[in-house]
Amino acid sequence: CHKTHRPCCEIIQIGAVKLDRHMNETGSFQCYVKPTIYPEVSPFITELTGITTEQLASEAVFPEIFDAFAEFSGGGESIFCVWGMADLKELFRNLEYHNLNQKLLTKRYINLQP
Repeated sequence: CHKTHRPCCEIIQIGAVKLDRHMNETGSFQCYVKPTIYPEVSPFITELTGITTEQLASEAVFPEIFDAFAEFSGGGESIFCVWGMADLKELFRNLEYHNLNQKLLTKRYINLQP
């Protein structure tokens, strides 16, 4: 199995809230991810997020978490609302690295930051 170049950042947490057309919360998703590309969480990331390598040791790996997230997100019918583009870009870089089906997620998004 040929892997593409390693992404510069590895996803260690996925969190989302699902809203209906009227902006009512209909569900939430929150999972930590066991790192496999960079097995140690950097001190900078631990300081920024409070997440440690030890905390992630018993979590599922990214491909497993992605399957659950893709199902939660509702695929192409959804619109992601993001705060800046960095996290969304990194999500798709991680999908490419793990050779996961990017078509399971919507390509539609709204960047709330501007």
